[in-house]
Amino acid sequence: MNTDSSQARYMGPEVLFGFGLGLGNQISMTAVQGFSKPEDVANSTGIMLMCQAISGAYFVAAAQSLFANLLLHTLAQTASNIDAVQVINTGATEIQHVFNGDDLDAVLKAYMIGIKDVFAFALAGGALAVLLALMIPLRRLPDHGNKETQAKA
Repeated sequence: MNTDSSQARYMGPEVLFGFGLGLGNQISMTAVQGFSKPEDVANSTGIMLMCQAISGAYFVAAAQSLFANLLLHTLAQTASNIDAVQVINTGATEIQHVFNGDDLDAVLKAYMIGIKDVFAFALAGGALAVLLALMIPLRRLPDHGNKETQAKA
């Protein structure tokens, strides 16, 4: 991916990621509810959702820090004449209105370096999640509904 990459070049992986996230998002909820005792389902679900929210907050903060540090480091090396604080405060949507010419090219290249490393960080996190998921033993989900039906009969 470069600054002149087409939208299809970066939208394709985003769509694939969206499908994977949508398909896999409920798996942990199903597993927690399926393997917990009926009286523990509420607590187990709450703990799982809390862990998901906290981990999301930590990883977003880590990715933002990684991006900002790489952006500032790259700008300091390649374009020391550009005010890095102004680049950070400007934000991605307004860069083309604030910078122009060679300065704009330098800022865009610094953004790309930061974004690529954030994507690598996310890929490493996804790979780690897959490895951890493979460590979970495969078992059939219990069928709580049939036990109640059989007990009534």
